[in-house]
Amino acid sequence: NNSVNVHRFDQLDDDYWNTFRGESEPYGFVNVDKCKFMDRCTERMYDKKYVPPEGFNPCAEQPLAAYEVCCLGEVNIVSNEDEEDLYQSLLMCYFFCKFAYSLGCPTELRTDHVTRVNQRIGISLSGIAVVPLERIRRAANTMSRIHDMDQAVSDWTFVNRSVALATVKPGGTLSKVSGSSGAGIHRPFSRYQIRRVRFPANSKMLGWLKDAGVPTEPAVHDASTTVVSFYLKNTEPADGHYADWVATDEGFVDTLKLITYVQMIWSDNAVSCTVYYDYAKLDSLVRPTLQRYFQKLKCFSGLPYYGHGFAQAPEEPISEEAYAKAVAGLKPYTHYGETDECDESLVDFGLCGPNGACSDR
Repeated sequence: NNSVNVHRFDQLDDDYWNTFRGESEPYGFVNVDKCKFMDRCTERMYDKKYVPPEGFNPCAEQPLAAYEVCCLGEVNIVSNEDEEDLYQSLLMCYFFCKFAYSLGCPTELRTDHVTRVNQRIGISLSGIAVVPLERIRRAANTMSRIHDMDQAVSDWTFVNRSVALATVKPGGTLSKVSGSSGAGIHRPFSRYQIRRVRFPANSKMLGWLKDAGVPTEPAVHDASTTVVSFYLKNTEPADGHYADWVATDEGFVDTLKLITYVQMIWSDNAVSCTVYYDYAKLDSLVRPTLQRYFQKLKCFSGLPYYGHGFAQAPEEPISEEAYAKAVAGLKPYTHYGETDECDESLVDFGLCGPNGACSDR
C-alpha cells in the first residue's frame, strides 16, 4: 500500500529500486495524471471527468477524487461460462452498485457531492488468470452492453452517468467461496491448499465450525486467537500454472502483459495485482519489463517470492490425498449448535429463522 506517484519511468530513482532489493517493503507506483485523462487506455474521456482523481484507494483498483469512496462488486468469470449468464451477473452487480451510489452520503456533504457527480463504481472480475484469454475478450464485449446501458439508466434515475464502471480488485474470500478461482487477476495458490483464517478465541462461530468438523487450533504464541483451517480445491488454470510461476522469467512478463491487456479492454478504473518477482532478476528482468509496460499501467505493486517462515502460514499447498482426508471429516449441515435463541454470529450466514431461532434453511 506504500506507493509513489509518478508520470515518467525515469522518476523511479535508486531509492525507489532499493526497496525492491529488500531494504524495506517494495514500494509500488501509481500514475494519477494518466487517470485524470484516461478511462480505458484506448480512450480519452476528458469530458467525463467531472471531479478528477487525486489518488487511489488503498488497493489501487480505483482512482478517487478527494472525499470520494469505493463502490465495488465482483463477478466470478469461472462460474459464468455462458455469455448470457455472465451478462445477467454483471447486470445485477451494476444495478446494485449504481443504486447504492445513487443514495449519496447526506451526512458528509463533500462526499455526497463527489459521489453524485462522478457515480464511479467498479465491477470486478475474478478468475481472470484461470480462464483462456478468449473468455476475457468475450467478457469485455459483454460488459460493453452495460456501458451502453448506463446512459439510459442514469437518465431514468435522474443521476449522472458513471465516469467508470469496471475494475479488477485484488480479491480474496469472495473469489474462494464463489468457486475457488484465482482472486481478481491473481493465480490460485495451488490445486489443493489450506487457507488459514484467524478468529478471536471467544468467537461464537468457533463452536459452529468445530461441530461441522472444520479443523481449529490455538494460534502459536497467541492464546487469544484460534486458527481455523479451510481446505480448498482450486480451479486449475487453463495453462496449468499456479501462483509461484509468476516469479519465473516467463511468468513475470506474461503477468505484466495480462495486466496491461485487461487494463486496456476491461477496466476503466485500474487493475490491482501484486506481482511476484525474483530478487536476483531485478536489473535484468524486472526493471526493463516495467519500463516496457509503464505507459500502459495506472499502478503497479511487486513482492519478492522466497517462501515464508510462518508456523501457521495463511496459505499452504497440500496433496490431493490430504485434501480428500480433510473433506471426509466434514459433517453435513443439520443444526450445528442449535439453540432457542438466534446466535448473532450466524445471522450473516442466513442461518437464522424468521422467529429468531436457528434453522437449517
